[in-house]
Amino acid sequence: MSIIREFYEGEMRPGEVDFKNNKYRMAYAQYEQLYEKLKKTLSKKQLKLLESLNDRVFIKEYEYGREMFAVGFSLGVQFTAEGFCTKTS
Repeated sequence: MSIIREFYEGEMRPGEVDFKNNKYRMAYAQYEQLYEKLKKTLSKKQLKLLESLNDRVFIKEYEYGREMFAVGFSLGVQFTAEGFCTKTS
């Protein structure tokens, strides 16, 4: 199957890849551990505030990832177009 058809059929989801970047994975695992440890020390009011903050962090990451995907995709298309249009000797 072509990559375009895979993308259309939903078989490819660039935003749901398993990160191979160990630094990212390690940082995320540490974040989760610290988040859980902090949750245990907070009052109900503080916990609600922490959860609101955490929600905003995920929204921010999602929006950033969405923009960076678009920028990266656009650059890839521009590189490809220039590669086809540039005459070299």
